[in-house]
Amino acid sequence: MTLSSAVCFKCVHDTFLSTWVTETGALDHCSLCGDMAQSVALVEITARARAVLDQYIWEARNHRHWGSDGSRLESPGEPLKYWVAEVFACSPGAPIVQAVCGGLSEECEALPIFSTTIHYSIRPAGVKSALNRWCDIQEGMRHSSRFFNDEARQLLSWLFDDLGQYAESAEADHVVQTLKPDDCPAIYRARRSPAEKVERIRDNPDTELGSPPKEVSGEGRMNPAGIPAFYGAFDRQTCIAELRPLPQDSFISGRFQLIRAVRVLDFERFEGANLGPIPSFFDPEYFKHLDRQGFLRKIHEEIRIPVDEEEKRNYLITQAVAEYLALKCSPRFDGVIFRSAQRAEGRNIVLFSHAAAKPTSSTVRFATGYRVSGAKAGDPLSIEYVAGSMILHTIDKDNVGTMDEVLKETESSNAIPEA
Repeated sequence: MTLSSAVCFKCVHDTFLSTWVTETGALDHCSLCGDMAQSVALVEITARARAVLDQYIWEARNHRHWGSDGSRLESPGEPLKYWVAEVFACSPGAPIVQAVCGGLSEECEALPIFSTTIHYSIRPAGVKSALNRWCDIQEGMRHSSRFFNDEARQLLSWLFDDLGQYAESAEADHVVQTLKPDDCPAIYRARRSPAEKVERIRDNPDTELGSPPKEVSGEGRMNPAGIPAFYGAFDRQTCIAELRPLPQDSFISGRFQLIRAVRVLDFERFEGANLGPIPSFFDPEYFKHLDRQGFLRKIHEEIRIPVDEEEKRNYLITQAVAEYLALKCSPRFDGVIFRSAQRAEGRNIVLFSHAAAKPTSSTVRFATGYRVSGAKAGDPLSIEYVAGSMILHTIDKDNVGTMDEVLKETESSNAIPEA
């Protein structure tokens, strides 16, 4: 079989490619099945396969068949026919696979050459990928244009703007959820509590365990300094695990309850969601689809993993995502849910500033003095502390469990009585 041999629309298997052969080919005897049908030359099929594979795979590193001592080494990656079969959506034994592998092995100037004697693996993200684009955008946001960065807005728009296709629901298996006070699971928040802080937290649990005031709000994975957010979890153990406890550390946790409905994006569900039919490898949209899923996984990973103090600049990507969801999506989001990195079965929730922080007065300093403004009207708070729900946890010396003590507290007019 030569590169000029005809291949019909039926023998290419892939639906997208089959349509292309039907629309652009001519009647000919197919060299694979012998039928008279719309066909194109194998060289055209091979060229398209080559273009796809060049983006998708590369030679597996450290490929060896035999060790120096004569023992067989397991080589990474898969043979060429494996990848060709995947691209054409057929079995490795299909005639088109053998034909294309033969064509790919032939030398062709200025085009990548693939060999049937080499193993290949999936290529890492390319220079045009969303992740690499974001790296460039981060550099620009840090050092040139942070507040009016059109490239960041365009990238996040591409990632999130079709969220409207997902039905909103209180059901846990939906990407976009509406959590309501009467059916939302309990939410917990914990703080590290050395002995000198226990009394202060016990006497003011709604303020000490809730979102901090904007004046003292530090930087977090989903908020810059000065823009507070509520970081919680759906169980106490996850709250404590997220604070990365050491033996004999002490923590106080409290329960919080929603007092209005909130709209949240579940990143764990979104990462694995059906983003529409997966395009054919031969469809120009395929690698955009793949790129989007990869970028979503990266964002979820960045949200989950705590960053050390000296690495907080790495929060930029997740802070930008939070601001986009809170301010640019319509309708906007009140928060996100994501999987815990510290506890396998744990799930965390972050409520953004407009949903979790009380409006406060502001002070602006001028050369001639100060201007003090009263608290501006804003969105109603979405969450409040449940009175009587505080527990003091002390990590045991082996760091495998906690000693728990229910804390008595003074009655708070801002707290919801525990049911």
